[in-house]
Amino acid sequence: WFSGGFTYESLQEDCWNDNWLYIHREGIAPLLIGEWGGFMREPNLSWMTFLRQLIAEEAIHHTFWCYNANSGDTGGLVEHDFITWDEEKYEFVKEVLWQEDGHFVGLDHAVPLGKAGNGIALSEATGMDVVPTSEPEVTQSITETAASNSSVGEPIDPVTTDANEDATIDSVNDQERNAVKDHNRLISVIIIISIVSVAVIGVTIYKRLKKR
Repeated sequence: WFSGGFTYESLQEDCWNDNWLYIHREGIAPLLIGEWGGFMREPNLSWMTFLRQLIAEEAIHHTFWCYNANSGDTGGLVEHDFITWDEEKYEFVKEVLWQEDGHFVGLDHAVPLGKAGNGIALSEATGMDVVPTSEPEVTQSITETAASNSSVGEPIDPVTTDANEDATIDSVNDQERNAVKDHNRLISVIIIISIVSVAVIGVTIYKRLKKR
């Protein structure tokens, strides 16, 4: 797909259409192009330019890879100090970042993106009002319900257990522990037998080969 020269049309015909682009064009499901990006050099740059063109023309959701500089196969949007922007790469991807009237749109419905004043919330971009969350209802706890159902000053009987029931539980637990021990012993014996068998077979083969 990417050797011997490629074009915007050839990428669609040879690769993108059959693999994933048909999902978007046929309205099968929403499509997200995840982790597209690379170093700003050929042939990466041509491929990235064509993919950016497709994203812009088809209005496809996408995420760019990546922010940090220590991604060995793509590089990042910042330099290795993790502060200084790679201006060339930022300008490249800026074209397909979601913008409305020069403001970048964030995914939060109420909080604008960033602190530079050039970001807006999703509700501002779409014109949809943010519905405030209602206060949660306070539910009555089981303890409070039991206390309210009992008369004032009447203590609630503590939970008691029968000594015979405790003995039965202990007996069952002992049986389970013994069963686990027996199982572990059996596994150990099987492992030992297997090791010995392999050793015997190995010695036998060695002796026969030595005689030859």
